[in-house]
Amino acid sequence: MQPAEYYNTRREIIFHILNIFGITIQNKGVKKDLNKYFGLQESSRDPKRRLAAYKEELSLGIWLDPELGRIQQEYKVMRVYECNEAEHPVYTLRDIFLDKARHPWLPEDGNQRWLPVRMLQLVRKLHQDEWFAPPFIRTSRKRYEWDIRPDCVYHISLQVLQPGFRPSVQKHVSVVQKRAFCPYLTTEFKKDEKVVATARHQVTVASAIALFNRYRLKSCALQMSGRIWSEEDMSQMCHYDITFTGSTWDLWCTLPKTFETWSDCNTSTIYSGDCCILAGVQ
Repeated sequence: MQPAEYYNTRREIIFHILNIFGITIQNKGVKKDLNKYFGLQESSRDPKRRLAAYKEELSLGIWLDPELGRIQQEYKVMRVYECNEAEHPVYTLRDIFLDKARHPWLPEDGNQRWLPVRMLQLVRKLHQDEWFAPPFIRTSRKRYEWDIRPDCVYHISLQVLQPGFRPSVQKHVSVVQKRAFCPYLTTEFKKDEKVVATARHQVTVASAIALFNRYRLKSCALQMSGRIWSEEDMSQMCHYDITFTGSTWDLWCTLPKTFETWSDCNTSTIYSGDCCILAGVQ
């Protein structure tokens, strides 16, 4: 996101953007138990057993093979040799944030499945094709143009929908590359902790856009059906983010502050780790 007229420092820009769009970042707090947070209390703490259980339950082809020592070694190498910023996302996208094999057309036969679609450095034009920026919460004399291209974003594949409905879904929600919609996980990479605030800011703005568009879609559906927001509806209205600064990673969750009307959103940290440490890889 860039202003038509620049402020004196990037720090001023960041705080002004967060203020006018009502985006709050809470980066201090106690780490949450991820098994409980994601409802995985019964899952095995052993990575290999956990992976086997996931594979049995969900027939996906992008599970991360838990060769923990190899992942840990790669991040130690990049830290010791002070590898440049390009090295970090290249490795992470190759071995951690994977993608399924792509096909020129979505299959018409077979079962409808929830499948992830990975997009890299995707540029999306706002205020067209059912993709909108959140409204200003506070007035500003500066004019801003949203120029957000996250390093990595996971969307839901259109394969989850019936083949006959897929062509018309773009009337209701933004569809990218004729195969994916509704981003749910955004990732940003930086070389080291010196620019952690930049990574956090970029991923927060991207998640706010994604969350607002999901909110618009859900609000419209509720209005048309004559229903109000339920506890289940509100619990599902969230967007996840991961920031990688060198070997250090942080998991975030962005939530609306109100549901009857959009007022603003809050991004808070869930968990942090370091891939140079075995526990951080696990």
